[in-house]
Amino acid sequence: MSNTEVGDKFQVEKLRNQSSEIIDLGEVVGNTPCIIFFFPKDFTPGCTKEVCSFQENLSDLNDLGIKVIGISSDSESKHKAFARQYNIEFDLLSDPENKFRKKVGVPSDMFGLLPGRVTYMIDDQGIVKDIVQSQLKIDMHLKKALEFAAQFKTA
Repeated sequence: MSNTEVGDKFQVEKLRNQSSEIIDLGEVVGNTPCIIFFFPKDFTPGCTKEVCSFQENLSDLNDLGIKVIGISSDSESKHKAFARQYNIEFDLLSDPENKFRKKVGVPSDMFGLLPGRVTYMIDDQGIVKDIVQSQLKIDMHLKKALEFAAQFKTA
């Protein structure tokens, strides 16, 4: 496991989304600015809050050309139920064995009980510009993502 850091080129992988479509991150990363966030689990209070906060700001982020993608180890069918219940319109990718999470270097929480919560802000060259790593400060993930997005606003 190698930790992805600011300035690194973001790793890519092919994963399935909540509609069982294969999403090739290689077609996104390096072509458009994106926010890729890893979250522990669908339907938990903190994760629901985080995913829904990105959904609430999705149109503004999309208007700036920013692609939003969430990733957890939950199955495609669980992501589908979660997306349906909370009207999530962006891809929730399934990483069932946490292989991609490990490849990127997303750590577990401090007790090793849950997968970590990490958000990567990536420019259109595929370079990581900022990282938020906080299991408990869930609001910080969206706050930093919106700060990243602000640089794409035109006067």
